[in-house]
Amino acid sequence: MKDVNLVAHIWGVNKFFKKTEYYLNAPFAVYVEKGKGLMFTLVPIDDKYYKLEVKGVSKLDGTEFKYKLKYRYNQTAETKDYKIKVTKTKDSFDKKYYQFIVYEPNYYADELTNKVKVTQHKKKSKVLDITYTDNVALRSKEFVNAWWT
Repeated sequence: MKDVNLVAHIWGVNKFFKKTEYYLNAPFAVYVEKGKGLMFTLVPIDDKYYKLEVKGVSKLDGTEFKYKLKYRYNQTAETKDYKIKVTKTKDSFDKKYYQFIVYEPNYYADELTNKVKVTQHKKKSKVLDITYTDNVALRSKEFVNAWWT
């Protein structure tokens, strides 16, 4: 998990509401200091600003929250329930909006037990087959290669 980013997931949603997951080629990077496990929606406004929408239950007091706030790229976006920074990695955005979630590493480590399978290649063989199931083929390949080395 140190070599392959399994905890951050970013999806782009086009005007027909088709959802596509990015792995290494997302138009922005997100750094989450507080708010892991929350689903954020980022709506590009222009080349300097975006709207951030998020709803959930506060870890502080258990109350429900819902935010729709405007932020500048590279600015820290902060409320009592989250603290994140969105940095553009491309000049333009080609989707209507984006969704992202960043998990705690421990949460995702538990999920891996359901996604990684190690089996013996053939009876009496010393070769093992390692498979990792993911909806992004490149991430699967990189994880298995990193896990084995």
